[in-house]
Parts: sequence; C-alpha cells; structure tokens
Amino acid sequence: MTITRNGIPDIVPIRVYENGWPTGPGRSEQRQAAVLDTVARKVAALVGELNIDGYSLFALRDADINAEGLFPHFGLLHGDYTPKCAFRTYRDLIDELHVGDGPSGRRD
Repeated sequence: MTITRNGIPDIVPIRVYENGWPTGPGRSEQRQAAVLDTVARKVAALVGELNIDGYSLFALRDADINAEGLFPHFGLLHGDYTPKCAFRTYRDLIDELHVGDGPSGRRD
C-alpha cells in the first residue's frame, strides 16, 4: 500500500475519511478486522511524513441488515449493535496508536 501527497503542499494536513471494508458474501468479519488493522497501522506510521491529522471509518453500524450488496455492511457493529470482529480490533488500535494528551478514554 502506497500513500503519497501527490503534489499537495506539506503544510496542508491530510485527513483520511470514510475508510472501511464491508462484510458480506465472500467478505468475512475476520477479513474486515485484518484490513482495518493493516490500513490503520499504515496511516499511523505515515502521520508525520504526510502530515495526517485525522482518520475515521465509513460507518460504526451496518445501515440495513436486510439489504443486499456491500454498501450497507461497512459497520464495525451489526445493524442490531452487536459487535463484529473489527469492533474489538478498532478499540485495541485506538488504545495502542492513540496520539495526543491523556488516555484514550476507553472503557471496558
């Protein structure tokens, strides 16, 4: 995975928004968690080099549990708010990669 600034001046911060990997037929929850782990670690490793100042996921919760297709299934939680495998991965990444002052605010 290569991330570059493509001519954007270094002074301009980059924010990675609406990132994610949906679950569904042929797309397991375990794979969603693995992709999230890989991407978040890569973004975190490039924070200083690329002036990245934000990262967010596409969706916390699946939009529609009965819908077909991939787009309604990007969430880290199922439509009924039960966690997918990636939810724990995301919480662990926040604890591990948190940047800034003070604790991450995580509660178990």
